[in-house]
Amino acid sequence: MGTTTTIEDAALGEELATRLLALTAIPSVSRNEKALCDWLEARLRAVAGVAVQRTGDNLIATLPALAGRPRVVLCGHLDTVPENQNLPPRREGDLIHGLGTSDLKSGLAVLWKLLEELASGLAAGRTAGLDPARLVCDPAFVFYAREEIAFAESGLLEVARDWPGLQEAKFAVCVEPTSNAVELGCLGTMHAELTVRGKAAHAARPWLGVNAIHAALPLLQRVAARAERRWSPPGRSEIEYREVMSITGIRGGKAKNVVPDECVMNLNFRFAPDRTPDDARAQVNALAEGIAEVAFKDLAPAGRVASGNPWCDRLVALAGVARAKQAWTDVGRFTAMGLDAVSCGPGAPELAHQQAEHASIRKMVESLHLFRRLVTNRTN
Repeated sequence: MGTTTTIEDAALGEELATRLLALTAIPSVSRNEKALCDWLEARLRAVAGVAVQRTGDNLIATLPALAGRPRVVLCGHLDTVPENQNLPPRREGDLIHGLGTSDLKSGLAVLWKLLEELASGLAAGRTAGLDPARLVCDPAFVFYAREEIAFAESGLLEVARDWPGLQEAKFAVCVEPTSNAVELGCLGTMHAELTVRGKAAHAARPWLGVNAIHAALPLLQRVAARAERRWSPPGRSEIEYREVMSITGIRGGKAKNVVPDECVMNLNFRFAPDRTPDDARAQVNALAEGIAEVAFKDLAPAGRVASGNPWCDRLVALAGVARAKQAWTDVGRFTAMGLDAVSCGPGAPELAHQQAEHASIRKMVESLHLFRRLVTNRTN
């Protein structure tokens, strides 16, 4: 990945660190993004040449002067998981510690800076080498709420409903934590509630009842014995997804001296991009057949591997690293909308949701250079 002068990088690092500290200092746990959205909206509206649309606690920032070029959406979520004694943020050398720094406020800081650079360049004819004549697309910036919770609550649903411009996009980048690699596609994820029925009885006379927990054992064995499935897109053996299924919760029993008449399990199925939601449901139904009732509680579709999309190929070439997304992101949601997307951001995926979450200033600088090169024909 190209770099600029050490002096410029140092200055960029200080500015990005300041921005990240400010973003992280405003708590934004899912469903409580309003304060951060208000704060960021005020700063975006103060930038000349930027058009800001708000819907709910979601912001869409565009550069009207670039209308007519191919639209590329750069987006990230405002929310975080609940606090875990990791606020307020603090800086230690190259690292900014704090809730949401890696997932994904470091990416938000980069997008915010890039947007201001582009707007400044359009106003003055140049900025940090971002000459508007060199722009190759119409970048749109989306900051949205409620990514960390249920699929049906995402702020992207409001964005899609209220911003027709999303349908015009050719490509989208979610600044999820990837350490600046391009992560293609994503696994789908499903939660299903599996209920095994029995008959209550006194624990001293279990033969008078049917122990639902005991009756659930064959289903547990089926899940535990299910072989991990690996899948790669045709011709891309280096991009490999691992399809897995796990029981992540189990409950049953009403009293210590009563044979339980019900055992309820939560099954999480992470399915490969070649499966449709209906196919994923069929896999679970077949597994539970004859043993348990199935109720599907939440399902997020897998994300398409966008190889062949020229914007995807361009970003992969610039980043130099591409791999499978062994998790779910809004790439799956964009796929369902008919829009090719990838994940690529400065945060580290292994730090997401950790108490010791932190982000690297150096990685943020690298990310800014990468996105500069994506939207322009500059070499750094």
